[in-house]
Amino acid sequence: MSKKKLKEKIKEPTKDPIKEGIKSDFAKIVFNAKIVAGLFLLLLIPSVIMLFKDIDTIYGLDKDAWFRIVIVGFIIYVGNGYFFWKCPSCKKSPGRGWFRKNCEKCKVELS
Repeated sequence: MSKKKLKEKIKEPTKDPIKEGIKSDFAKIVFNAKIVAGLFLLLLIPSVIMLFKDIDTIYGLDKDAWFRIVIVGFIIYVGNGYFFWKCPSCKKSPGRGWFRKNCEKCKVELS
């Protein structure tokens, strides 16, 4: 092997497959959390519009129906956070925020 190829090999950072798997799993968890949050906000928008504008129905549903839909969306959002917002390594809550770098409990690198 030539010296040039040897130097190139030494310069290449090796990636730990376990760490990369944890990062990949946490990226999926964050993606799913963002989807659930987006759906909750989409369900919340008609209720907010009806609250500030003098509109009785949106898509054939009155304020009470939209309020119930928002409550269900909120329960799904909170349930997702409680049941699925976990560190892939220690299976405990990694802390708040989608842009976490490390888990607060086990200190493993998440992103």
